[in-house]
Amino acid sequence: MELLGSYEDQNSNLQFPPLWSPSGETPAIASTALPEAGASCDHDCEARATEILHSVLYNPDRFTDLSRAATTSNGADTARDVAVPRVDKIILLNRKALANLPELLDCTCAQYPHLALLHVAILCKVLFSYRVVLCAYDTRNSAPGSEDQSPSSSGRGSSSSSINSMPPVKVQIGELHLDADDQATLQSAILLRELRKMENMVRKMNVLDMAWANEEAETTGELSAVYWYRLSMPIICKELDTLIKMATEDHDKMFSKMP
Repeated sequence: MELLGSYEDQNSNLQFPPLWSPSGETPAIASTALPEAGASCDHDCEARATEILHSVLYNPDRFTDLSRAATTSNGADTARDVAVPRVDKIILLNRKALANLPELLDCTCAQYPHLALLHVAILCKVLFSYRVVLCAYDTRNSAPGSEDQSPSSSGRGSSSSSINSMPPVKVQIGELHLDADDQATLQSAILLRELRKMENMVRKMNVLDMAWANEEAETTGELSAVYWYRLSMPIICKELDTLIKMATEDHDKMFSKMP
């Protein structure tokens, strides 16, 4: 996956000091990097972040290796390998997860390094599920005998309309019943909008980074939440930009195929 695939190359020269020195001494941590000692705590941000992380849909039986599915010669086997949940289900769970994340970021607990990693993991998991949505049905449609197998420049196996291939759900606006094409267009627009909304979340995390950097980064170094945000946010931003491009291409393609 592009979100994490280039991580090792980009950070091969980074040095990570041990949390404990051979002499048993622990590195100094600036007191400003952590919430005030003795402050009342009537919440559990770690438990909430873990709950949010678990709420984002992930099933190894469904999110299989897309490259393996693409090489399967039997059409029925291919369909089974990429039998991902419906796009509306994924969007609903991701939307709930991202709606709860700002409150965690606003809490002083967000300055703990391990919670910073949990927050980053939530974003990574959301992006991963969106990439599966955009890629899985492309893989199925790129199998022999399928239509629209032109190459794509967006980092996925095929440029076939992924949203168009998703199972339709019953949708009605007033007395108007939407057919499969209407629903596919609507789902495509909603998915693109959700990805755009994620940009605001990423921007908020970047603002937090800047707010803490001047006071803490120099003293806490690799042990600070700032360090982990700075290390991960460029990769997350790159993946988000890629997914927005993919979703935009799908959305535009639907209108270009209209008679």
